[in-house]
Amino acid sequence: MAARVETQYVLGKRIVIFGATGSGKTTLARRLGETLGLPVMQLDSIRHERGWESVDWDEMRERMEAFVTEHAQGWISEGNYSRVRDVTLSRADNCPAQDC
Repeated sequence: MAARVETQYVLGKRIVIFGATGSGKTTLARRLGETLGLPVMQLDSIRHERGWESVDWDEMRERMEAFVTEHAQGWISEGNYSRVRDVTLSRADNCPAQDC
C-alpha cells in the first residue's frame, strides 16, 4: 500500500488571475482577497469607466502602476489585458522558484 503524501501549498502575496470570460476570475479574486486580506485590482474596472467608456492604454498602465506601488505588500489582479500584462506579471510572486 502506497503511503499518502501531504502537499503543502504556499500562496504568494502578489497574485495574477487570468481566465476566459465568465470563468470566475472576479469571484476567485474577491474570495482570495477576503481570505488573504489583500486588495483586489479588477482590470475591467480600470479599463472601463462609467458607461463602459474605455480609458487609453497609457492611462490604464498608469493606474495599474499606481495600484501595485501603493499596495507593494501584496495584491491580487484579475483580468485579461495582454497589452498591460507586464505590469502585474513582472511583480507577481512565483512561489515554486522563491519563498513566498
